[in-house]
Amino acid sequence: MPDNYNHYHQYYCSESECRRASRKASKAKHNRKQSLNLEFRRKESERVKQYQKNNPDYWKKYKKSRKKDVATEVLRDLAQVGSKAEDIRVLRDFAISHNTVINGLISYMTGEVLRDNIGAVIKRLYDRGREVSGTVMPER
Repeated sequence: MPDNYNHYHQYYCSESECRRASRKASKAKHNRKQSLNLEFRRKESERVKQYQKNNPDYWKKYKKSRKKDVATEVLRDLAQVGSKAEDIRVLRDFAISHNTVINGLISYMTGEVLRDNIGAVIKRLYDRGREVSGTVMPER
């Protein structure tokens, strides 16, 4: 939601996701304008060709770096870990990422953004889960 004092000209709030969307929209608008400018397109084409000439293997470095990032993010949880210290690090990362996802999901579903309110919902869901799984008898 825009700020109450700037609602007449503010299309994005100050949240990081909104700022990112604002920058993306602004860049797209700028690129649309520039794509119609033939002089800009000619200079940009020359610049790209010169870069490719000076860096013939630029795409290999990019591809290698992207492959590494994807592999560490996606396969991290499936990899065989060698020592207990690594086991603990992987488990910690796994727990932190899932906790963040759960908090985001609860916030999205309930509309709550305060940690205390989200925590109360998590406690209720935990108790409900224990009741459903039969690990604790429901209170009456």
